[in-house]
Amino acid sequence: MFVINFSQGETGRISGTITEVDTENKLPGVNVIFKGTYYGSASNENGEYSIENIRPGNYDVKVSMIGYKVLLQTGIQVDVGKTTYIDFFLEKTVLSFGEEVLVIGDSPLFDVDETASVSRISSDEIENRLASGVEDILAKQIGVSKQDNEIHIRGGRIDESLFIVDGMSVKDPLSGYSGNLYINAEAIEELEIITGGYNAEYGQAMSGIVNVSLKSGSDKYEGAVKYISDHWGVLNQESVLSYSDRFEFNLGGPDIILGKILPLFGIYSFGKFSFYLSGFGNVFDGNLPVSKELFPHHNWEFSLIDDSTEKNFLKKLAVRENNDWHFMYKLLWELNPQKKLIVSYDGSLNINQGYFMP
Repeated sequence: MFVINFSQGETGRISGTITEVDTENKLPGVNVIFKGTYYGSASNENGEYSIENIRPGNYDVKVSMIGYKVLLQTGIQVDVGKTTYIDFFLEKTVLSFGEEVLVIGDSPLFDVDETASVSRISSDEIENRLASGVEDILAKQIGVSKQDNEIHIRGGRIDESLFIVDGMSVKDPLSGYSGNLYINAEAIEELEIITGGYNAEYGQAMSGIVNVSLKSGSDKYEGAVKYISDHWGVLNQESVLSYSDRFEFNLGGPDIILGKILPLFGIYSFGKFSFYLSGFGNVFDGNLPVSKELFPHHNWEFSLIDDSTEKNFLKKLAVRENNDWHFMYKLLWELNPQKKLIVSYDGSLNINQGYFMP
């Protein structure tokens, strides 16, 4: 399944009120800034503030106003499609402006304002788990099971669940199959599983909803390459059962072409551009020894002068009995702190060769 998604992406929101500790008066004109980012706002005449279009993640928030101690609250979690309510209380001071009061925030174990049964998994949690993709993460959640490479939520069939990637449904309306769930776990910013009590906006779901937010590029370059094999260094290759190889790569950062190269030719654009690139290849044989006899071509043979027809190209990608490939590219254009545009491409290719295909 191939999906081209043009959207503003999925973000979160934070709002609340700012009050003076002694008088309990609401304070206008107080600066609320997310440290290390350009997210920020100021409270209105009623002491209320609101910051929208925030990427999901964990932030430190700095609250300051002349005549009051600077307040720094850490560990504020912003989730996709959710408004986080946090009130701040400032103390008057005669000290020099800039002295900070550190407040460490802890998230409650249960959110009493949440009406749905929601489980959210951040990218930090995913890094600490032994999971290669979305399906491996989902299979470990309460109320979710994996059978025959299909995800079942609360006992429902796969076509009774709704799968969303970056705000766009990737479920085939005819078969109910969601091919784009073949996503590299390292590319996930946040994973949300809703198993009950969801809003009317999810009218196409009966058993549950899986909402995946993919990572976007940042102000600095970062990436990773991973290779996993079950036959590396094995002397007796015939003793290997599945003969699997898995390749993963991730790369993100400021966009070089739009941000660096084009300005050299006098082509300028406003705003900031960043990109995120991710992909993986997972090839393996079945659990029966006969797989090695049917698919003995365990190595790739690429040639620049070879026939480049579609048939030969797919043959080179079908080196084992089961061959899964995925590629994702995401370009983020931040026009200003309140507006941004995301152009993304997400594609999967699955080639499964049965025993009847020698």
